[in-house]
Amino acid sequence: MKKCVLIIALALLTAPAFALEFKPHEFEARDGTKVAAEWGEINVPARHEEPDGAQLKLAFVRFKSTNPNPGHPIVYLAGGPGGSGIGTAKGARFPLFMALREIADVIALAQRGTGRSTRPPTCEYPEMLPPSVALVRENFMPHVLAAARYCDEKWGQEGVDVGAYTTWQSAADLEVLRRELQAEKLNLWGISYGTHLALAAMKRNPQTIDKVVLASAEGLEQTVKLPARSDRFFERVAQLIAADPKASQAYPDLLGVMREVLERLEKKPVTVSITPQGHDKPIDVTIGKFPVQLLTSFGLVKNPENIAALPITYYGMLAGHYEQVAMRLYQLAYAQPQVFQVMSTAMDGASGISKERKDLAKQQAQTALLGDTLNYPYPQLFGAFKHVPDLGDDFRREVESDIPALVLTGTLDGRTFPEAHADVLAGLSRGQQVIVENAGHDLFMSSPMVTTVISEFLLGKELSSTLIKLPPPEFIIR
Repeated sequence: MKKCVLIIALALLTAPAFALEFKPHEFEARDGTKVAAEWGEINVPARHEEPDGAQLKLAFVRFKSTNPNPGHPIVYLAGGPGGSGIGTAKGARFPLFMALREIADVIALAQRGTGRSTRPPTCEYPEMLPPSVALVRENFMPHVLAAARYCDEKWGQEGVDVGAYTTWQSAADLEVLRRELQAEKLNLWGISYGTHLALAAMKRNPQTIDKVVLASAEGLEQTVKLPARSDRFFERVAQLIAADPKASQAYPDLLGVMREVLERLEKKPVTVSITPQGHDKPIDVTIGKFPVQLLTSFGLVKNPENIAALPITYYGMLAGHYEQVAMRLYQLAYAQPQVFQVMSTAMDGASGISKERKDLAKQQAQTALLGDTLNYPYPQLFGAFKHVPDLGDDFRREVESDIPALVLTGTLDGRTFPEAHADVLAGLSRGQQVIVENAGHDLFMSSPMVTTVISEFLLGKELSSTLIKLPPPEFIIR
């Protein structure tokens, strides 16, 4: 890895400058707000160790600073992986992009493989899983594994350089971007996978990063989350239920009910009659433990509005009401083909997992409520994509850095957990943490104070608060 870093550093120093030209761009947010901005595009090596090889295009929008003495540019790194910073800026976080213009230029970047940057073709597996096949692990995972192998072979036949879409290559893109912007340093601002990329950049480009803002952080060894930490998350939810008079009466034992429902489904899958949209007659769908764990992992734990529906969903299943769950699982598994994107597949697959963490996660998954589904399609699909490289344990070793860092942690984040944020902070000698009590994974717009502390941090000011308190979720009760 060290030799690779040296080669790339020399390549960047000697690479010919790309003539970056900005074009005036009227940026329109989804709420209809329009603002004058600039559209920029640069070329970067597909593989930075081969500067004279194939090139990829990176697209971005620059919101010019309103500050007469702006600081270093602030680059937004979207999550996913697979999200585009340009797309994110159009949505609910648009006011935060505008607020940070008071500090410096704000760059909404479409990372390689996303948005308007160079995007390899999506792969769609041609074989559908018929509803007559029971939706249990023994049937579902072989189908997904076959789809993964099909797409890996298809990308190979199409000449797609899947190995170019790794976090390590994307981190090098940020250094090229800095150079083309003629900026001395960059500030990095990311969420979820975007923090994973920011941490990789801190390791790769430490001399040219000024500050980093990490929300809902995912460390370099945290692509696969530890299942036991999801159990502690459910314990926090149960404590909130216990403190709510109405919810505690309706849902006195959330963890016990979740475990009982999942054990029942493991012993005997349930067949449910539903009429999906577009169907004239009911069809029978059989569901087991694994897909319900998947649905919980991706639909019921991310943010407070999802968590609010968690207890009623499980108590409903305990009482035999599976119709809504079956309908959602039908849409997930039967109504659409298996689809893989190169960027998201390669970024997560290449970041990988160490043997020690893999063994620990496997051990914890045997007893954890959600088993090994929290990180789906990994670790299940590690090794399925032979064209995806493993970046190795040197890459995965958590960052040790004195770059100033702000870590924003939601106590109800069911995707990246507070305990994992502590692991990231352990190596950041100038790291500061702000706890957002009762916030979930997507915490940026949960309180105006989040914008305030980010601004204070980037301006080098003392933080006015390290604890932002939000009300707990209002659990759905019928």
